[in-house]
Amino acid sequence: MRIKLNIQNNSAINAELLKINGRAESFTISCTKQILEAIKKAEEKLAVLPKSQWQGIVFSYVPAGPTARSYKFNATSTVVRVERGASDWFLVAIGKVAVSPKERERLSIEITPDQSSEIQRRAVAEFYVKPKA
Repeated sequence: MRIKLNIQNNSAINAELLKINGRAESFTISCTKQILEAIKKAEEKLAVLPKSQWQGIVFSYVPAGPTARSYKFNATSTVVRVERGASDWFLVAIGKVAVSPKERERLSIEITPDQSSEIQRRAVAEFYVKPKA
């Protein structure tokens, strides 16, 4: 479901999560706090890039699946898509997804080619590149 909610809008986001999750509670994203934790993880990965260049970055997040050995079937979970605006994050999509037992959480970050180039440039900036002989 496509939406656009500022991540600070707790009540609206929690209402959307309740709508999409229904009665499912385990293995789902059930509150804004979990999305904020995913944002923190994404920001840690993006730390090499200045915040002024984060606009347009989008990430998807799905929590981990069941960990119990006795769990034999897929579980219903939640997937969210979050996009960086000029100064804040926005929840732009939410949906249901199946997660397998022992499946790790998924955090998939999409960046633009310009952002990729800048990350690569900064990653090697402290090194001296010796010219070919």
